[in-house]
Amino acid sequence: MRHGNGEKKTFTPGGLSFMESLTQSLQKTRLGIMENRVVEKGETSKSIHTKVFNYVRRKEFWFTVVYGMNKMVDREPLWDSLCKYDSGISGPWIVGGDFNAIMANNERSGGAPITNSEMRHLLQVTQDCQLTDLCAKGAFYTWNNKHEGGTKVYSRLDRVLINDECLDIFPDSYTHFLPEGMFDHCPDIIKFEMEGQRQGQPFEYYKFTTCGPWLLSIKKL
Repeated sequence: MRHGNGEKKTFTPGGLSFMESLTQSLQKTRLGIMENRVVEKGETSKSIHTKVFNYVRRKEFWFTVVYGMNKMVDREPLWDSLCKYDSGISGPWIVGGDFNAIMANNERSGGAPITNSEMRHLLQVTQDCQLTDLCAKGAFYTWNNKHEGGTKVYSRLDRVLINDECLDIFPDSYTHFLPEGMFDHCPDIIKFEMEGQRQGQPFEYYKFTTCGPWLLSIKKL
């Protein structure tokens, strides 16, 4: 769909823009968007960078959702963006999404042999930005090519990264990768407390910023 300014707006199923869908999802989990700082919407770098408020813990944090391009060279702007975000913020930070990259030899089964070059960039970014994998439950491989037999490939392309400041305020947080079902990627749920710890507090509407057209192609949160 094209608007009067010539821009093409991407919609999620049901007619919602990605940002509207994200906002509604946050409302259901007692989280609210405080401000939108950066949106990367180029051909080779796709991410959304925003500040979120957790109403149960009364804490705020930075949240970056990413989608890594298929080709290694096309993912380089994404790594540059993450380093740029890191240099411009302070405090708790979560980065999650489909990185289209792995960090260890055991994160792919089948397919082409793993090379150090395809792991190097993401490993370097996590080191430079002082990010580590959030504790994960559920499926280990988060993507597969849906082939049968000897051509089937499994990879851990999706992950959630977190810095020490965020782990300090959400020490029980973890991410849960569900079965992929008919899709090629596993849905991902981030939980900020252990089961049974959530308090029965109502959702509070926080100050949302005005959102314009979003040229994003994020696969999942």
